[in-house]
Order: sequence, then structure tokens, then C-alpha cells
Amino acid sequence: MASVDTKTNEAAIADAWHGLQNAGEWVVVGLEGPNNTLVIEGQGSGGIEELRSQLDSNKVQWGAICVSALETFSGVETRNRNRVTFSFSGKNVGAVRKSQLAQHKGAVKDEVEALLSLTFTYSSPQTNRFLVK
Repeated sequence: MASVDTKTNEAAIADAWHGLQNAGEWVVVGLEGPNNTLVIEGQGSGGIEELRSQLDSNKVQWGAICVSALETFSGVETRNRNRVTFSFSGKNVGAVRKSQLAQHKGAVKDEVEALLSLTFTYSSPQTNRFLVK
């Protein structure tokens, strides 16, 4: 199986990742070309619905969204921003490519850090819902 080229666009991906400063900001990356080059496929600040519109049912993709969490400790409330990463496998992705999702996930994860990481697939065209694993 081909490896993932994480170096070609490393600076741009790092800038996009570190640019996730406010709740609702997101970035989606995918693989392009015969060298499986990791590329930015979309960025935005419109929250989860805007992010969902960038997920392609024919691709394996990864991404992150910035979320805001309210925490209470010893009676003191603080609002923290956290990045949640995800991997996505579209409904039209073949079995071989889906198996690569798990294998490439490590290479992508090495490029970013996050509070929480999710894997999900598009589950049903009737409900337009996702299945989180």
C-alpha cells in the first residue's frame, strides 16, 4: 500500500490547524494523486453544518473543528476551546480504500493533536445521519 505524503503541504496544513481559534472553525483534508499527498480540501467558520457540506461520499477524509466547552472546577466556570479531529469514510468508498483509512489515520494524526478523535461514516441517505464509531 502506498504511504501518505504529509510533507508537501505540511506548512499549509499546520497553519490551517493552528488557525482553528474560535468555536465553529474547521478544516478538512484528503488525499490527492498517485502519491497520496495530504491536501486541504476545505476550511471555514460556519460550524458543523458547513463542515458536513464539505464531506465527499466518494472520499476518505480527515479534519478538525474547534469547539467551545464550559467547565466548572471548584465553583469557577471557564470556557475552553478544544479541537476535535475526525476521520470520515464516504458511502461510495470501496472496501480497499476504507481499509486504508485506518492505516493512514496514524500518519494524519501525527500531524495534529486534539482533545478527541472520532471516526464516522455516512450511514443512510434516508436520514442523512452519520454513524460515529
